[in-house]
Amino acid sequence: MGKVIVVTHGGLAESFYETAGMFIAERSGLTVLGLGVDLEKFKNELRAAVIESEENELLILADLFGGTPFNSAAALCREVRTAGKQIEILTGLNLPMLLECNLTE
Repeated sequence: MGKVIVVTHGGLAESFYETAGMFIAERSGLTVLGLGVDLEKFKNELRAAVIESEENELLILADLFGGTPFNSAAALCREVRTAGKQIEILTGLNLPMLLECNLTE
């Protein structure tokens, strides 16, 4: 798997990043984005993380199906698939799921 992007509400994504560091020292293949008050900022950061990635294989892990982070990722996913990137979204993010991903480049 190429790059992993974690999208959540609030600071949960950052907490997953920090907690993953207790098990995996090198997390260079992991990007985390938390939705705060500014939806447009979140969407722009997500777009940049996906579009500017050198990886053609991307996995987005979202906290809740149907939540704003998931919906934003799904909309972007439809767009970038036509540009040749392989991108998948999984919901129900949990620590074992994150640790199973290859987070090193």
